[in-house]
Amino acid sequence: MKMSVVKVPLGPEFILYEGEFYAVTRHRIMLFFYFGLACMILVATIGRDSDVRTPELTLAVATIEVFAGVLIVVLCKHVAVWWARRTGTIPRVRMAWVLVLTVTCAVASADVLDPFFFGIPRSTPLHFAMKLVFYIVVTELLTSIMMQYTMGYILRDLRKDKHFAADGGLLLQSPDAAA
Repeated sequence: MKMSVVKVPLGPEFILYEGEFYAVTRHRIMLFFYFGLACMILVATIGRDSDVRTPELTLAVATIEVFAGVLIVVLCKHVAVWWARRTGTIPRVRMAWVLVLTVTCAVASADVLDPFFFGIPRSTPLHFAMKLVFYIVVTELLTSIMMQYTMGYILRDLRKDKHFAADGGLLLQSPDAAA
C-alpha cells in the first residue's frame, strides 16, 4: 500500500506515504526515543539488590526488550497492510493497541531472559501483571507525548524535496518540473 494512517495514542492521526512508516521507525529522533525507553527500563529495574543486577546486563536486557517491541510494531504494520488489501481499505495502525502488544512482548522477553542473565526466578503472575500495567501506562504516555510533539517534525524532515501522487506514491520529479 502506498498510503497508511497512524493513530497516535491520545492524539491525532497522521497520514504516511510510501515507505514513510519504516523511515519514521528508524529516524534519528525515534532512535533517541528507543534509547530513552531502554534507560527508563534500566532505572525502573535496578533496585536494592544492585549486586545481583549489574547495570550493563540490565541495559542489555532492556535493549533486547526495546528491539522486540520494535519488531512487534513492524509486524503489526504488516498485518494492517494485509488486512487493508483484503478489505480494500487504507491501512490503519492504532498505536495504542500496538503498544499494548509491544509492551507485553517486551516484558515477557525480559521475564524469559532474567533467569539466564541474573539467576533470579521468573516473576509470579501477579508481579508480571503489575510490571505489565506499569510499563503499558508509562509507554503509552511517553509515546503519545513524544509522537504528538515530534511526528510533524519527523515527517517534514522525511518529506523534504519529495513529491507524492494522490494515492501516496512517490513521484520521481516534482509536478512543477513536468509542466
